[in-house]
Amino acid sequence: MKVSVDVAWSAPCIDGRCYDYTGLASASDFLFIMAYDLRSQIYDLNDCIASANSPIARVAAGLSNFTQIFEISPSKLVLGVPWYCYDYKCLSIDANMTCTIEHVPFRGAPCSDAAGVQHDYQYCRQLLRLNSTTGRLIDNRTGGVFFNYINNQDGFIHQVWMDDPETLLIKYDLANERHLFGIGMWNVDYLDYSANATKDVQQDTRDMWNAMKTFHIVDRKKVKQSYFFFSLNRE
Repeated sequence: MKVSVDVAWSAPCIDGRCYDYTGLASASDFLFIMAYDLRSQIYDLNDCIASANSPIARVAAGLSNFTQIFEISPSKLVLGVPWYCYDYKCLSIDANMTCTIEHVPFRGAPCSDAAGVQHDYQYCRQLLRLNSTTGRLIDNRTGGVFFNYINNQDGFIHQVWMDDPETLLIKYDLANERHLFGIGMWNVDYLDYSANATKDVQQDTRDMWNAMKTFHIVDRKKVKQSYFFFSLNRE
C-alpha cells in the first residue's frame, strides 16, 4: 500500500493551502500535484478573462517550487493533469478572442475560474465537434486549447478551455524531463468507455490513454514500469 497526499499546483499557500510540504513528502510515498484550476485566484481585474486551466509555464514553475524551494525530490512527485474543460460565458469578446468573464470572487481574489462551468473531457470534445464556431485553437502563450460556440440557452458566445492529447503530451514530457515519479489525472471517469460510443468518441478515449504512454521511468534498473495514478469521480 502507498500513501499519497494531494497538493496544490504550487507550494506557497495557493488557495489557502499553507502546509508543511516537506513534512508531508517525508510522511507519504508521494505528493500528487494538482496541476489544474490555476486560475482559481485572479487578483488583476484586467485579467478577468477566460484562459488556460493548466498553463504550461506556470505548471513548470510550480514543480520548481517543490523541488528547489522545498527541496523535495522529484521522485516523490506525481504530476496530475486535467481531463476536463472550463466553459465560460463571454460578457464581451474582442477581435483577439479575448473573452471577458463575470467577476466571481474566491478566497480573497475578486475574480476566479468559478465563473466557468466544468465539463468532462468527452463533453468538451462533442461541443468542439458539433457546436464550435471557431474550430480548435491553440493559445501559444499558455499552451491551452480553446474554442468558441454560441450557447442556445442564454444566447451568449461561450469560450471553452481545455487540454487534449497534443497539449497533455507537453506536460508528460515535462514530467519526464524533471524525472518525476509518475503522472495522473482528474479524473479517469471523464472519458466515455461505453460500448455504444461513436467511432470518434472511442478514438478520443484511445488518444487520451495513448498520450500517457509517453511517460517513462528514467532509471529502468530500479523501476521496471511507468506509474499512472487514477483519480476516480464517485460523487
